[in-house]
Amino acid sequence: MKSQLNLLDACLEAKVKRFAPSEWSGKNEANSAIQLCRELKVPVRNKIKTSDIEFTVFMPGLFMDYFASPQRASSSLPPDIVGIDFNKCKANIVGTGDEPLCTTRADDVGKFVAAALDLDKWDEKMGIVGSRTTWNQLIKLGEQIRGKKFDVKRTTIDETLKQCNLISTNRMMKFVQEVFIAIAQGEIDFEPILNEKFPNIQPMTIDEFLIKWWGNKEGQEKKKITMDYPAPTSSLYQVGTILTTWQKVMEIKNFIGHAIEMIVDFPLYILDKLGISFNFLQINPALCSVCVCGALVGMTASVGVGLGVGLGVGLNCAKSATVDILTTTTEAISIAGSNITNTTASI
Repeated sequence: MKSQLNLLDACLEAKVKRFAPSEWSGKNEANSAIQLCRELKVPVRNKIKTSDIEFTVFMPGLFMDYFASPQRASSSLPPDIVGIDFNKCKANIVGTGDEPLCTTRADDVGKFVAAALDLDKWDEKMGIVGSRTTWNQLIKLGEQIRGKKFDVKRTTIDETLKQCNLISTNRMMKFVQEVFIAIAQGEIDFEPILNEKFPNIQPMTIDEFLIKWWGNKEGQEKKKITMDYPAPTSSLYQVGTILTTWQKVMEIKNFIGHAIEMIVDFPLYILDKLGISFNFLQINPALCSVCVCGALVGMTASVGVGLGVGLGVGLNCAKSATVDILTTTTEAISIAGSNITNTTASI
């Protein structure tokens, strides 16, 4: 609060035209269920009202970005679970769940605030609404998108107030519970003033947001697991695939077919392009067998030589590196020993 009051005093002294206090939530009235708002925000607002400076309270409601947690939907907001965990399909809410609340994406809030700077006059409160919804509607939407039933825990306002009294020494835990009470009491429900002033700005709705971050999530994960590598189309090379005997026979048949294409069809294709007529079947069968065997032997030899050279170079590199390391180490030890001897002699 002190920093806000100091900033306000500086603005008044500099004759700044407008001032927007740090609010960014809901109504935050003097009777708010949130103690921190009553103690920190309301006094600043009261002092502003006694001055001549124009001001407004920007009210975006709950930041929609939290509903993507544990994913990070905004660079300005860290992930945090608020009410509903769409990842684990769980919800912990206060009230009946039918109380309306407003939620807006952080990036859309920035668009409306930037546009509001050009307004001739500011209202004392200006709501920004991406969607007006309820906890129950969010849970239902989450179940539709995730395709599973959510585990929902409901607590009454009175029960939550008792919990707040029990954890009064832990201000952060108490603050979170008070936020849920404020939502149940309608403090995060307001009119979309800036939406009406700037109809050309279309914020993302909660439906669009949840579909973007959670739509077909399981399908995407499965696709990523099975296709995140350069896999040939043949099922022989697919990770984790068990083939039947018939499938193995067909794969061998396909392999032989590809080999024949490489050995016979491709050379014939080249000869045909060169205008050379050649009938493979007219060749003496014995000569044909020799040619085919020679081609297979040549291919095998090429592969063998390639592997041999590769392994030889690799082993030689490793051996060379080892020798270099040993040589360097020996030289270092020799130099160190020489230095020690010289130093001892000097002493």
